[in-house]
Amino acid sequence: MAKRRNVLMGVGGIVAIAGCSSNGSSQDDSENNISVEEVKNQSSEISYDDLMRNHVEYEGEYVHFPSGRISQVQGDEDLFQLSVYVSESQYNWDDLTVVFWSGERFLEDDIIEIWGKFEGLFTYENVLGSENTIPEINAVEIEIVREG
Repeated sequence: MAKRRNVLMGVGGIVAIAGCSSNGSSQDDSENNISVEEVKNQSSEISYDDLMRNHVEYEGEYVHFPSGRISQVQGDEDLFQLSVYVSESQYNWDDLTVVFWSGERFLEDDIIEIWGKFEGLFTYENVLGSENTIPEINAVEIEIVREG
Protein backbone atom coordinates (compact mmCIF):
# COMPACT_ATOMS: atom_id res chain seq x y z
CA MET A 1 0.00 0.00 0.00
CA ALA A 2 1.32 3.46 -0.88
CA LYS A 3 2.37 5.84 1.84
CA ARG A 4 0.52 9.16 1.76
CA ARG A 5 2.47 12.36 2.30
CA ASN A 6 1.37 15.95 1.95
CA VAL A 7 3.47 17.24 -0.90
CA LEU A 8 3.03 19.57 -3.80
CA MET A 9 4.43 18.86 -7.23
CA GLY A 10 5.56 21.71 -9.43
CA VAL A 11 6.76 21.73 -13.00
CA GLY A 12 10.22 20.44 -12.10
CA GLY A 13 9.50 18.19 -9.16
CA ILE A 14 8.30 18.02 -5.59
CA VAL A 15 7.82 21.51 -4.18
CA ALA A 16 6.96 21.05 -0.51
CA ILE A 17 6.70 18.24 1.98
CA ALA A 18 5.49 17.91 5.53
CA GLY A 19 6.83 15.33 7.95
CA CYS A 20 9.78 14.17 5.89
CA SER A 21 12.32 11.90 7.49
CA SER A 22 15.15 9.73 6.30
CA ASN A 23 17.15 6.90 7.73
CA GLY A 24 19.58 6.94 4.82
CA SER A 25 23.14 7.97 5.51
CA SER A 26 26.37 8.36 3.66
CA GLN A 27 28.15 6.34 6.37
CA ASP A 28 26.01 3.22 6.78
CA ASP A 29 22.47 1.97 6.92
CA SER A 30 22.13 2.52 10.66
CA GLU A 31 18.85 0.61 10.80
CA ASN A 32 20.64 -2.61 9.81
CA ASN A 33 24.25 -1.80 10.80
CA ILE A 34 25.45 -2.42 7.27
CA SER A 35 28.36 -0.60 5.63
CA VAL A 36 28.20 1.34 2.39
CA GLU A 37 30.31 -1.31 0.67
CA GLU A 38 27.94 -4.06 1.83
CA VAL A 39 24.98 -2.04 0.53
CA LYS A 40 26.72 -1.59 -2.82
CA ASN A 41 27.40 -5.34 -3.01
CA GLN A 42 23.81 -6.23 -2.08
CA SER A 43 22.13 -3.68 -4.38
CA SER A 44 20.35 -4.73 -7.55
CA GLU A 45 19.58 -2.65 -10.61
CA ILE A 46 15.81 -2.91 -10.83
CA SER A 47 13.98 -1.03 -13.55
CA TYR A 48 11.59 1.76 -12.65
CA ASP A 49 8.70 -0.11 -14.25
CA ASP A 50 9.51 -3.25 -12.26
CA LEU A 51 9.60 -1.27 -8.99
CA MET A 52 6.23 0.26 -9.79
CA ARG A 53 4.59 -3.02 -10.87
CA ASN A 54 6.11 -5.28 -8.19
CA HIS A 55 6.71 -2.84 -5.36
CA VAL A 56 5.66 -5.23 -2.60
CA GLU A 57 8.21 -7.79 -3.78
CA TYR A 58 11.06 -5.24 -3.59
CA GLU A 59 10.19 -3.27 -0.43
CA GLY A 60 13.17 -3.27 1.93
CA GLU A 61 15.59 -4.35 -0.82
CA TYR A 62 18.74 -2.44 -1.70
CA VAL A 63 18.61 -0.91 -5.16
CA HIS A 64 21.12 0.78 -7.42
CA PHE A 65 20.48 3.45 -10.05
CA PRO A 66 23.66 3.97 -12.11
CA SER A 67 22.51 7.42 -13.14
CA GLY A 68 19.82 9.92 -12.31
CA ARG A 69 19.29 13.62 -12.88
CA ILE A 70 18.28 15.73 -9.90
CA SER A 71 15.34 17.95 -10.80
CA GLN A 72 14.81 19.45 -7.34
CA VAL A 73 16.55 19.64 -3.97
CA GLN A 74 14.75 20.39 -0.73
CA GLY A 75 16.18 20.49 2.75
CA ASP A 76 18.93 22.15 4.65
CA GLU A 77 22.05 21.33 6.60
CA ASP A 78 22.48 17.63 5.82
CA LEU A 79 18.98 16.17 5.37
CA PHE A 80 17.55 16.40 1.87
CA GLN A 81 14.65 15.29 -0.27
CA LEU A 82 15.70 14.92 -3.89
CA SER A 83 13.41 14.60 -6.89
CA VAL A 84 15.41 12.43 -9.28
CA TYR A 85 14.65 11.21 -12.79
CA VAL A 86 16.29 7.80 -13.17
CA SER A 87 15.70 6.89 -16.83
CA GLU A 88 17.55 8.70 -19.58
CA SER A 89 16.23 8.69 -23.11
CA GLN A 90 17.76 10.25 -26.20
CA TYR A 91 16.23 13.67 -25.53
CA ASN A 92 15.29 13.86 -21.85
CA TRP A 93 15.04 12.17 -18.46
CA ASP A 94 11.94 10.29 -17.25
CA ASP A 95 10.68 8.22 -14.33
CA LEU A 96 10.59 10.41 -11.24
CA THR A 97 11.61 9.00 -7.85
CA VAL A 98 11.88 10.63 -4.46
CA VAL A 99 15.22 10.09 -2.74
CA PHE A 100 15.81 10.93 0.92
CA TRP A 101 19.46 11.66 1.67
CA SER A 102 21.47 12.58 4.72
CA GLY A 103 24.87 13.89 3.65
CA GLU A 104 26.49 16.41 1.37
CA ARG A 105 24.38 18.79 -0.71
CA PHE A 106 23.81 18.08 -4.37
CA LEU A 107 22.41 20.57 -6.85
CA GLU A 108 19.66 20.56 -9.45
CA ASP A 109 20.79 19.05 -12.75
CA ASP A 110 23.61 17.07 -11.12
CA ILE A 111 23.85 13.55 -12.54
CA ILE A 112 24.26 11.10 -9.65
CA GLU A 113 24.63 7.39 -8.92
CA ILE A 114 22.41 6.09 -6.10
CA TRP A 115 22.49 3.09 -3.77
CA GLY A 116 19.75 2.79 -1.19
CA LYS A 117 16.82 0.96 0.28
CA PHE A 118 13.57 0.84 -1.64
CA GLU A 119 10.89 1.84 0.87
CA GLY A 120 7.88 1.29 -1.34
CA LEU A 121 5.64 3.72 -3.14
CA PHE A 122 5.35 7.39 -2.22
CA THR A 123 2.07 9.19 -2.96
CA TYR A 124 1.84 12.96 -3.08
CA GLU A 125 -0.66 15.57 -4.17
CA ASN A 126 0.45 17.83 -7.00
CA VAL A 127 -0.40 21.52 -7.33
CA LEU A 128 -3.46 20.69 -9.42
CA GLY A 129 -4.86 18.52 -6.63
CA SER A 130 -4.38 15.11 -8.21
CA GLU A 131 -2.32 12.34 -6.67
CA ASN A 132 0.85 10.84 -8.13
CA THR A 133 2.70 7.76 -6.92
CA ILE A 134 6.43 7.20 -7.37
CA PRO A 135 9.15 4.98 -5.85
CA GLU A 136 10.76 6.09 -2.57
CA ILE A 137 14.45 5.44 -1.93
CA ASN A 138 16.33 6.07 1.31
CA ALA A 139 19.82 6.64 -0.04
CA VAL A 140 22.78 5.05 1.72
CA GLU A 141 25.33 6.38 -0.79
CA ILE A 142 25.20 8.93 -3.59
CA GLU A 143 28.13 9.70 -5.84
CA ILE A 144 28.25 12.53 -8.34
CA VAL A 145 28.71 11.37 -11.93
CA ARG A 146 28.64 14.82 -13.51
CA GLU A 147 27.96 18.25 -12.07
CA GLY A 148 24.94 20.01 -13.54
